[in-house]
Amino acid sequence: MQRGTSVVVYGQTELTKDLYHARDRMKGVVIHNAEDVQPHDLTGAEPHVTYRGGWHRAHRLRLRDRRRPCRKPRSAR
Repeated sequence: MQRGTSVVVYGQTELTKDLYHARDRMKGVVIHNAEDVQPHDLTGAEPHVTYRGGWHRAHRLRLRDRRRPCRKPRSAR
């Protein structure tokens, strides 16, 4: 680092807090501990992601575009 240059330090805790706040403003959901995440039909009519969550239950999360509201995840059928 050269003399006279500055560095901005942005801690992981603050970054995480800002990301959670941004997601809340979008009325979105944060999913923790998702396993076996698989994207499906990303360029098709019904893009979605499947994953295993708590108790290894299967979930399906429909992806949205900016014109549709975000929906909370639901268990896969």
